[in-house]
Amino acid sequence: MTSDLEIAQFGDPTLLQVSAPVEEREFGTEKLINFCGKLMDILKEKSAVGIASPQVKINKRIIAIGCPVSPRRPIPHPFEDKIIINPVVTPLTDEMEEGFEGCLSSGELMGLVPRHQKVLCQGFDPEGHSIEFEAKDLEARVLQHELDHLDGILFFERIENMKSIGFRDALLKNKIL
Repeated sequence: MTSDLEIAQFGDPTLLQVSAPVEEREFGTEKLINFCGKLMDILKEKSAVGIASPQVKINKRIIAIGCPVSPRRPIPHPFEDKIIINPVVTPLTDEMEEGFEGCLSSGELMGLVPRHQKVLCQGFDPEGHSIEFEAKDLEARVLQHELDHLDGILFFERIENMKSIGFRDALLKNKIL
């Protein structure tokens, strides 16, 4: 593994805690910049689209997202790598869309989760510079999923139809995913 960080699995109490904000004095520090780099390394190594710091047992409000072409699934609209600190995600539409979600903390288990189709994300980069952008479709879904991690919410809690839960391989085999 590129990083010395361990991915917490469902059942780890760290995943159920609300994360603390990164404080102003922490921005730009070598410790924060190195940690953010490790999060991005895990994201790439695992071919994931998002990871939140509680997933590596650090309860701080930091997420890493990114979606170039992924071997895990075809991506019609790739989005650039971003580290977002103290993110705030605001829905820009009432339109919801169900989509299958999985999680680095849940192995290959997935389920249908409704999410807002378009959101505004505001936060900071590791240096403390303000960032703001609109996201839609998969990027919006990933942001909402990762923000849930920062609030101690697991994607299972968002599933409306529990019969949609399945393992990735079975969902693919049965042409559900």
